[in-house]
This record gives sequence, C-alpha cells and structure tokens, in this order.
Amino acid sequence: ESKNTHDEAVLLKKMFRDRGIERFVLVTSPLHMGRSISTFRAQGLQPIPSPSLLYPDRTERPFPFLPNDSALRVGDGIVYETFARIYYWWQGWLA
Repeated sequence: ESKNTHDEAVLLKKMFRDRGIERFVLVTSPLHMGRSISTFRAQGLQPIPSPSLLYPDRTERPFPFLPNDSALRVGDGIVYETFARIYYWWQGWLA
C-alpha cells in the first residue's frame, strides 16, 4: 500500500503495534539507510540497521578513471537521496 518510505513507516508502526513487535531489522541500501532510519524513528519505531551491499558481488572492477553503470547508479542514488532527505525534512517526517 505504501508509495514511499514515510508511508511504509506509518503502515509498519500499526502492524508492529498490533503484533507486539518492538524491534526489527531494516535492510536497505547504504545510500537509503540514513533517511530510512530517521523516518522510522520519527514514527516511534526502533529499527536495527542492516545495510545491503552497495554493489552486487558480481560487479566487475573497471578501470578506476572511467565511468561505468555502477558508478552512474550510485551517483544517481546520491542525488535522489539528497533531495529526498530535504523533502522529508521539509515535511517533518524525520526524527
């Protein structure tokens, strides 16, 4: 039902409360972890962070001075997370 991290935190808060769950492991990318933790804490939840790998294990290590798909995805993720964090802060959704 959720469309974003904030919606997910709101839904999980009710679901966990109904089931008596107080702690849980939150798995997401390292780029998304900071905003996710802050969003869940703003809902009164206490997630245990467990970041996933930034790159898949099979990622080839390219020549270090040339851009590749993985580096472009990380750069895109950094830009997205920066603007998403600003938006979440503006909405008051962060702890």
